[in-house]
Amino acid sequence: MINKKLLCSALSLALLVTGCGSAASSTTAADRNIPADTAAAAEASSGAEESSAAESSAAEQSEAPADEAVADVPGTPEEETASAAEQAVEEVAPEAALMETLSQWSFIFTSGVGAWQTSLDIGKDGTLTGEFTDQNAGESGEGYDGTLWICQFTGRISNPEQTGPDTWKVSFTDLKYNQPSGTEEIEDRLRYAYTDAYGLETGGALEIYLPGAAVENLPEAYMSWISPLLFSGYFQDSFIDDVPDELPFCGIYNPEGEYGFFSVPKDETRNMKFLVNRGSFPGMKNQTLEMNEDGTYLCEDMDEGGLHLVRNLCFRVPENFPSMYSDPEDFCRACAEKLTGGDLDEFYCYTSTKDASTLNNYMYFVDGNMTYYAIWDEGSNEDTRSWTAKMLENDGFVYVYGISLSEYDESMAGEARSFLLSSLSFTGKKDRISMASDSEEGESFTAWLSRDPAAKNSIRCEEAIWVSSGDEEAVKEYGLDPAQMYDDYAIVPSNKAPYTLSFADDATCYVQLPEENAVKRQRSLDELLAYLDAHASEEVPGVFMKVILNKDGKAAFVYEPYRP
Repeated sequence: MINKKLLCSALSLALLVTGCGSAASSTTAADRNIPADTAAAAEASSGAEESSAAESSAAEQSEAPADEAVADVPGTPEEETASAAEQAVEEVAPEAALMETLSQWSFIFTSGVGAWQTSLDIGKDGTLTGEFTDQNAGESGEGYDGTLWICQFTGRISNPEQTGPDTWKVSFTDLKYNQPSGTEEIEDRLRYAYTDAYGLETGGALEIYLPGAAVENLPEAYMSWISPLLFSGYFQDSFIDDVPDELPFCGIYNPEGEYGFFSVPKDETRNMKFLVNRGSFPGMKNQTLEMNEDGTYLCEDMDEGGLHLVRNLCFRVPENFPSMYSDPEDFCRACAEKLTGGDLDEFYCYTSTKDASTLNNYMYFVDGNMTYYAIWDEGSNEDTRSWTAKMLENDGFVYVYGISLSEYDESMAGEARSFLLSSLSFTGKKDRISMASDSEEGESFTAWLSRDPAAKNSIRCEEAIWVSSGDEEAVKEYGLDPAQMYDDYAIVPSNKAPYTLSFADDATCYVQLPEENAVKRQRSLDELLAYLDAHASEEVPGVFMKVILNKDGKAAFVYEPYRP
């Protein structure tokens, strides 16, 4: 029997809002909440718990007396039976882990336009329960002032088949309705029109996308439902599209109807998505990684010399914490204090569209979520460090991502850290929280870059030197007249001959002018080469860029500095 009063009340709630609790968390080894989808993934997903157990077991065996060592003899029937049972459990573990993951999410199918949605939950045993509602206040008639199209249904998913590292295919059967489709009744001048489950009324198979699935491999039809709803927004009358590389939630796709479901965590007190950086900076090593039971975390990465530090922090919204929406400046200051735990000198935050003229739109978004941006100093004299950070509240958790530079840091100074902050993204996997890189930082310089027509995926490099009017030694060395320097700088050719430069496999590239309505973030190598082609001209030998090499002499970090 449908609880109509409860249902009508629920329809007035926002579709996409989730809350949070306030239970304290405790620090543990990284816990598991993503299923193991392959043998390799199963091993990886078990995380520190299984690794710790294995180490403990190994230690116990190494400490056992010689006469207690395991003999190489056949086991007893009971031992052989137990071993067979363990193997059987291991064989079904990926499927069981899949069902465990699905049971942790509530799935929603909606467009965000109109008061309609299909919601469903999946149990660990594959049982499915759901509801479709579509309220039409203007659809009236004799005896009723509005119509509620509705159905409550059950079903089952079974026969899971893995199709990729983070994707599955399942059978969908036994769809049954609490009220026959096509029937109706009127109560309290509201017409209840019982209908089919929109999103599941057709087809017998569903595709499952686990948190962390590569977005570029997902069907365009699925993303056409998800992207406009979750990964885009309007800023200064401009449409901003900022789709993550990896899915930060669990998705369901009905290929026959081309319907796409996203999901929200059932446990509102547990964080299940993690802020990561699409870009990477050579030479960064992980210093701290604290994972808490509720999914909150602290990660610190630093270069060997301690010049640049990246700190990635997630915590639950504390009681009486300033609101991001009603008290933005205090929110930013509180976030900065959480990040550094120290005094904030020369603190300034950018919190709304009133600051838009001073920053590009890329500084305000993470996967379509509005963020704030702040800068401040910490320390004094030669120990002064400058901080730049992005911060936001999302689903009851606060995310703060900050980059701290020593006053002696030259490689990440300027646009480099701003570009890195523009490449923040959410994912459903926690193994990328750290920005640590296997690539060691090498030489850095500025140069005119263009595509090398004779070498695939390589660039022609003509090194040049940026001289500012305030650099008296360089001005004198190159015989420049400060009064003649355009916008107080000059670009001086070096004495090196042009040469071909190749890229590291994990090279990170940024440009000043991405395609229209795109967020400034990391570009692929193909995108960079196309950008160089598009901005080539007869007047200049290429695009002026900053290049940071790795120890192997390959380009590991490339970005276009701002020139007035």
